[in-house]
Amino acid sequence: MILTIEGLFVFRNLSEMNPLCFLCAEHFTGFYVKCVKSLANKQLDIMKRFFISLAVCSLLASAVSCEYDAPNINFTTTVTNDYSEVIKALQDQTLTIAEKLKILNDALENQTLTITQQVDILKKAYENGVLKYEDLFGKLFDQLGKIKESTEEKLDAIKGALETVNEDMKTKLNVINEAIKKGIVDVNAKQDLILTALNSLSSYKFTKDELLEVGDDYLLVHSLFWNKNFENYEVVRALMDLIPISLPARYKFWYHQSSGNYPFDGSETTSFYGPAITEGGIFNCVRGASDLFLAIDLEWNSGAPHYRSVGEYNCYLIKKVYKSGYAYFIVDKGDKTAGIKVKPMSSIPSGDTFNDYSNVITYEHRFEAEKGRIGVWGYRGLANGQFPGDKVKGVDFIFVKDE
Repeated sequence: MILTIEGLFVFRNLSEMNPLCFLCAEHFTGFYVKCVKSLANKQLDIMKRFFISLAVCSLLASAVSCEYDAPNINFTTTVTNDYSEVIKALQDQTLTIAEKLKILNDALENQTLTITQQVDILKKAYENGVLKYEDLFGKLFDQLGKIKESTEEKLDAIKGALETVNEDMKTKLNVINEAIKKGIVDVNAKQDLILTALNSLSSYKFTKDELLEVGDDYLLVHSLFWNKNFENYEVVRALMDLIPISLPARYKFWYHQSSGNYPFDGSETTSFYGPAITEGGIFNCVRGASDLFLAIDLEWNSGAPHYRSVGEYNCYLIKKVYKSGYAYFIVDKGDKTAGIKVKPMSSIPSGDTFNDYSNVITYEHRFEAEKGRIGVWGYRGLANGQFPGDKVKGVDFIFVKDE
């Protein structure tokens, strides 16, 4: 008798066969056995008993194989109730992202885990690629919105997440604003969170006595701190990430008639600009710009620093501006100026240029910072009017009909 196992070998009698060949062929590869000659009844009986034995061996081998191949994770409520087991599961490289997400979500729904443990789980999920930063904070804010933890505990939870994520300052500021918008923490916690985010990215560790306030386009810093550090690269680089670029003044374009001055394009929105640089409007670009730097607000008349009091501290207001450059504006002609050729009402400053086209005017204005009386660079009237007594520096460009 010749017994053939398709795709393997040919045996002339049963005594030549290794049972492992049957095991591999029958159980793992799915090959089947085909008899080439008819078998006698006695031989068939022997074969039946042989195959039954092989089947038993196959089952035992399968059990052993499954035992060794399966990850050592218990997918029951025991895992989600056990903080340490959840952490191990999130770090287990044999589990898929889907499996880890299932464990993570089940754990977050578990009422026995503290908020600190939940934050740790979310941080581990982020560190092991299970969550992106936006998913981390989305789930964190959902959890914090459900609980009645104190503001301090919620603040600590967000701080821990901010210290973990490897994202830029702009991203972290957006997260902080989202937390305030959702009511997770109030606006009074903003400065504390910003300080945490700042220190997570900087080798210089700022204190709340040095950086006292972060506004939309300005900072309030302790004057003594800034006098020592305004040329410290690491300090300046870190603080510059906190605020957008500004122009050193607010620029206004007017059309003059005997009855008075009117916004050149018919409205203030389309005729005025600054000091913050925003999308749209009449500002086009800064030409010939020198380096960006952090400028302090100087007094109008003396060039001395303009001090502000925050508690017991004397502070500087500082903004991110170019040290020098040309602010280039393109202003449409409105109802009063349409079809009219115009010119500046008086002589323009040295370095400025003006052009009149059929439907627009262009104006290029030169600006440059000055070194204050104590050696710190800044601009006079750099404030933007948010503090009592502040006067925003305005630069007026007045045009008349060219006759």
